[in-house]
Amino acid sequence: MVRAAMALDNSACTIRVLSFLVLVNLVSETKGHVSLTYPPARKYALDFLDNLRTTGPCGIPKGLGPTTSLVPGSRINVTWSIAYPHRGGYQLNLLDANEEPIYNLTLGDGFIGSSDPTRRYQEVTLPTEECRNCSIQLVRQAGEWSAGSCGQYLFWSCADVNIASGASASELCNGFPMENGACVCGKPYSGTRCQYKDDCQSDGDCSGRGICSASEGFYHQRHCFCDIGFFGKRCERESSIKSLSLDLMKYTHTDLSPRFQLLHRILHREQEIEVVLKVKTETWVGVGWRPPSFRSGCQHFPQLPGTSLGSTDSTSEPEVTSEPETTAEPVSCTGSAKSCTDASCPYEVSWIQDPTNDDVTFTVSAQVQSTEWLALGFSSDQSMPNTDVYLGWVDASQNVVIKDRFATQKREPTIDAVQNIYNTSGSFVNGSTTLKFTRKRNTGDQSDFPLTDGNCWYFMMAWGGTYNANDGSASYHKQRVASSDKICISTCDINAESTAEPESTAEPESTAEPEPTGTCGRGVFAGTSDTTGNTPHPMDCTDMVIGAARGMRSWVGDYYTRGRSTPQRDGFYGGSESLTAAGGFEKDGYTYILFRRKLKVAERTDHEISDNYMNLIWAQGQDAGSYVHTPAAGIEVEANISDKNFYKPDDLKYHGPREHRGTRTFNFFDGNRENTAPPNLCNNKWGRCLDNSDVNCFLVTWIYDTNQITFTIKAYLERDQWVGIGFNENPTMPGTDVIVGWRTENGEAVIQDRKATAYAQPPLDSQQDATLISSSRVDSVTTLNFSRPLITNDKDDISLSYNCVHFIYAKGGKYSSNSISYHDNTPIISTKKICIPCTGVEEPSTTSTEVPASQRTNVRSEFKITNTPWDSKLGDATSQEFRTLADKLHTALLSLLTSIPGFVDVKILRFRRGSVIVEFDVIMAGDEGAVAQGSTAALEKLRTEGQLAEFTVDKDSVKLVPAKAPDEKSTLTVTLIIIIAISAAGVLLILVLGICNCIRNRQQTEKQNTPDDYVPMNTTAGNRNTDSMKLSYEEWSKQQQEYNNPTFDNAPYTSLGSQSSNPYTGLGSQSSDNLVSKDDSGTKEQGTFIRHFCE
Repeated sequence: MVRAAMALDNSACTIRVLSFLVLVNLVSETKGHVSLTYPPARKYALDFLDNLRTTGPCGIPKGLGPTTSLVPGSRINVTWSIAYPHRGGYQLNLLDANEEPIYNLTLGDGFIGSSDPTRRYQEVTLPTEECRNCSIQLVRQAGEWSAGSCGQYLFWSCADVNIASGASASELCNGFPMENGACVCGKPYSGTRCQYKDDCQSDGDCSGRGICSASEGFYHQRHCFCDIGFFGKRCERESSIKSLSLDLMKYTHTDLSPRFQLLHRILHREQEIEVVLKVKTETWVGVGWRPPSFRSGCQHFPQLPGTSLGSTDSTSEPEVTSEPETTAEPVSCTGSAKSCTDASCPYEVSWIQDPTNDDVTFTVSAQVQSTEWLALGFSSDQSMPNTDVYLGWVDASQNVVIKDRFATQKREPTIDAVQNIYNTSGSFVNGSTTLKFTRKRNTGDQSDFPLTDGNCWYFMMAWGGTYNANDGSASYHKQRVASSDKICISTCDINAESTAEPESTAEPESTAEPEPTGTCGRGVFAGTSDTTGNTPHPMDCTDMVIGAARGMRSWVGDYYTRGRSTPQRDGFYGGSESLTAAGGFEKDGYTYILFRRKLKVAERTDHEISDNYMNLIWAQGQDAGSYVHTPAAGIEVEANISDKNFYKPDDLKYHGPREHRGTRTFNFFDGNRENTAPPNLCNNKWGRCLDNSDVNCFLVTWIYDTNQITFTIKAYLERDQWVGIGFNENPTMPGTDVIVGWRTENGEAVIQDRKATAYAQPPLDSQQDATLISSSRVDSVTTLNFSRPLITNDKDDISLSYNCVHFIYAKGGKYSSNSISYHDNTPIISTKKICIPCTGVEEPSTTSTEVPASQRTNVRSEFKITNTPWDSKLGDATSQEFRTLADKLHTALLSLLTSIPGFVDVKILRFRRGSVIVEFDVIMAGDEGAVAQGSTAALEKLRTEGQLAEFTVDKDSVKLVPAKAPDEKSTLTVTLIIIIAISAAGVLLILVLGICNCIRNRQQTEKQNTPDDYVPMNTTAGNRNTDSMKLSYEEWSKQQQEYNNPTFDNAPYTSLGSQSSNPYTGLGSQSSDNLVSKDDSGTKEQGTFIRHFCE
């Protein structure tokens, strides 16, 4: 055999020494990458096995199979799956029984295929010599990322093989027979070697309850999309969810993003949770949860051959705390910014700190010619005067010039007398110039702005002017952009999150995979159990449900993710499907995924849902034709890719930008506890703390007077950890007014006033407005008591006087004298804003007194608001328009009615046109008399007020309405319609029979009283007919008009026999006969049917 020396252009790590086992990369991000599909990869075939964290050369040790039999000298097509189209190429190698590289199957020492990052196959010729207990290794580059001292960033996957003569047909055909030299595969296997296994191959494999449709996933290429009422891999399970009709008012609504709604309810009797995901997408969606007590030790499940449990010492592994809303590698020494919000911008800057010497290295790139310059500046006010500037260029000969400058006015910045930049370099390639330089965070030069803690600046990005290489002068720029927010380069913590991009960027991710600490590849996770070790990545050890829909069909599955590899169904890890019902459909551009599962669990791949906060993650797939990678991946930079439509609908691949995924700290029981009503915050309390051993302890209480507010915070903390409370108009970290504190080992306490400007360490405010009052620590619970003015007159503080804000609670990071590291738990954010003074309308306290359902009465009411135009979206209770208006009215009604005795809450039910009619329930407590009195007082107060916040109320429209449950149907049931119809028919029959009896009696009376010479007016010519009874056509027509025209109906009756009032002449004494004739004629016409019926 030929032994190939396979140097991978890696100064510190070669294939033989790369080490350790998987699963931690970009925070809150699923970047699944590569795994062999033929020959099939080793169990467990994870696809995020890299050379930073997993033991080389395969990431997974031998011992669990499977082993594929191959024929020496044969030509095979090696295939693999990728979920992220990285830059760079691949390499296939043959490893011997000791996992030493002995043969390069792709013929050469380098990588091939870099021009097509979507390629997933390569034909290779096996060596003619036998190789038993060997392995085929796939190595895939991630060229847009850096592995620091470990060289290139690489992913790998290995398949165990026996290359030997004399293999049986069954061995060559994956256990299936061979006929006429071809493998005969049984369902659901396919391929020339029966090597691929799908969920289905045809509609018949879906139990007659769905269709088999292509959807590229990890191994599986085809899925069963099941009809409503069925679920499972092959639609084999019957679901209790059988209708597309959803009453979304029954659920607790949570907006995880503008596109992603989570709706859920606890079914207490069944001990289940029911979840609806409503997402603006045409591809897959998913949600997952994990107990907050889990640490990195949880990744020892499943146990792998030859691996040992990690140390309980957290220093044994470079796992770090994570910020749930950013997407960078867990090292806080990097950051980036761009000149636009697109995936690719004409100007980009990134930086990386060296925590050992306070160096900051900047890399600046812009689309300029070799005759043009580019520059980076730091400004306090987004204007050019008084800006620290670094300007340079790379000419056509690749000569690099970078100068430290300062702009005092709107003209060319002057070159500093002392140049405080070094390690300068640059390049000009294909119309793009890149400059790189290093400076200290604090140079000590008055012409250089310090980048130390508390010093944050607007980043000024300029490019496009020409330069004079002889005298160093630069002309006016063609373009200039300032970051929308100040950016801080705070003290670098190597165990914390990287700095995210500012708000001016499309996606706050770093421009390169940051350099990790520690040795290259460890293979051992810190911790010896689920609850020991370091803070895990949000995806680690997470129970998930993922689904997709096509029209009225769907696939929904129970998944688990050990780390950042693509989530797998529970069966992949030895578990089973734990969903009790599932379904989904598409409607109006939204994908709806529904599922139920038990609250209690019996398998390691499932997590119990209890009345505690949990780590929640959510994600949706990339939009077809609109994918985003930061930095740009191979699919964006290469022109000759084979699969231009890499992200297809329902493909379980990389989810994409920030708005497609995220994390939260979440309690499914909030608003869903049995026999309770939502309490309010008028007891000035948020959170709960059962006792001093409660690991989930988080509690904030407050009191206030006209000027000051005093907070008390409790938290379960290690002795070297901090806790903080933040206030923000929006439920996000940037822009948050923060107060953090801690208590040291010697009993000293610290309180600090800070302001978060980005997803990074909040810098200290120049004006400290928080005052420590007292502190204590009992067992593991730290209590801090402090005050601050309601209005501080500090631009970095948010007013708490007559204001409503989101409360943000974070804890768990390390502290030093003036620095805090990243929190080790996802912050808890109040679902709704909390108002001070309290109106009782916002986030419920988990400890307040709750009114049992048996003591509550809902009084249905309505009113009209006249200054709000009708919008058809208000008729949809799930729309943002409905929820926005409902929240405003709910807040205003509670503020108005909270003082009424017995008042509990109000519930907005629906809106109707005209302008907007609001139907709502007033929820009262007490007996019948108290409810009647309280509800009457509530409506009278609303009628008297006539105004709700900005809404004008039509006072006359305030009224009670007949109670009807929110889900009650307005149409009558068929049974009720039949009963009503029969009853009506009976009443009609009795009425008709009574009329018949009256008519017979009358006829008999007429025969007795009518004289023999009586002849009605409408007799024929053969009867009595005198000249005096004849009428002209005009007279007859007018007479008929009088009888038939409705305008005469209300005229006073006048006898035609009166000459003074009769308009007709010649009628004389016959007028009485005419009247009788008319009445009798009318009676006959109107009673014809009844008479026939009676006769």
